[in-house]
Amino acid sequence: MTEAKNLEDYAGEFHSADVGASYWLVAEEGRLSVRVNDIVLGMLQPAQGKDRFDLKGVSFVFTREPGGKIDGFDFATEEIEGLRFERRVDGR
Repeated sequence: MTEAKNLEDYAGEFHSADVGASYWLVAEEGRLSVRVNDIVLGMLQPAQGKDRFDLKGVSFVFTREPGGKIDGFDFATEEIEGLRFERRVDGR
């Protein structure tokens, strides 16, 4: 299970070219919020396994580059499997 002290590792902007959408993950007060623009969708809850979180029936499974840094996540619901979001590092 993911520990609160590592939440900054998950913070940042993540974009899916498949659906043209971005999520912002913000670490604050020991929790990780999910935002679209300035709207908070909710707080991610740690799930079973490393780099896994849930939010209202949605799974966020984070992936890491070979150096260990978070490079994106796969988004899944009962209807959607493996929708990819990549970390944006250049602000575009």
